Amino acid sequence: MFSTKKIKFYSKHFSLIEKPIPAKKKIPNWYKLMENYPAGKVQGGSVKKCVPFMDALTSGYYIVNNFAVHVSWKDEKVFFHYNQNLKNGFAYELNSGIKDHLPWQVSKDFFYHDEIPHVFKIDNPWSIKTPKGYSCLFSNPPNTNSPIRIPEAIVDTDNYEAPVNLPFLMKNFKEEIILPAGLPIAWIMPFKRDPWKMEIYDYDIDTIEKHVRLFREFLDNYKNKIWSKKKYD
Repeated sequence: MFSTKKIKFYSKHFSLIEKPIPAKKKIPNWYKLMENYPAGKVQGGSVKKCVPFMDALTSGYYIVNNFAVHVSWKDEKVFFHYNQNLKNGFAYELNSGIKDHLPWQVSKDFFYHDEIPHVFKIDNPWSIKTPKGYSCLFSNPPNTNSPIRIPEAIVDTDNYEAPVNLPFLMKNFKEEIILPAGLPIAWIMPFKRDPWKMEIYDYDIDTIEKHVRLFREFLDNYKNKIWSKKKYD
């Protein structure tokens, strides 16, 4: 039996900002609405029956957008505006504003073909603390159609105690958009820093037999014979 590990999120602005959440609390609506077998069981299940896909959606934690942001595009420039009733600069005072990275900090080849060739940065007010020997992967929320993309990074959060700001890239858009408050913007996945060494080898008869036995039943073989339930609260 594994002991439950604790990941701690803390901020000096705790009472004024959106709180991080377990990823399982923000399952995309498109996934919820999918049928398990839209073409019938003989044809196999949809992605909703794929347990590894579900594990990615429900594992880890989200840092979410603290304030709704209106995003507009004019004269090849992107503009970000918060609700006019907020005190001027309030989001920035709470370490939640959007800034620019300098253009020379990344190569032009870093951008996807449908992205604005500029790197922005969301100030993140949350520090993260993990047990000794554990780091966190920072990434885009998995399997979501987000207008922004968080580049992947790994932070040794057992030793680093300052907030980790969030560089992001934005899809090229023609109309004004709003990034709502509560929108998941970064996926936080804690993991243990074990040493690893790769091995490569050919299939042998024992591996083939295991493969055959695994898929002996018609449905839910992986879920019933392989899968271990994950818990992120």
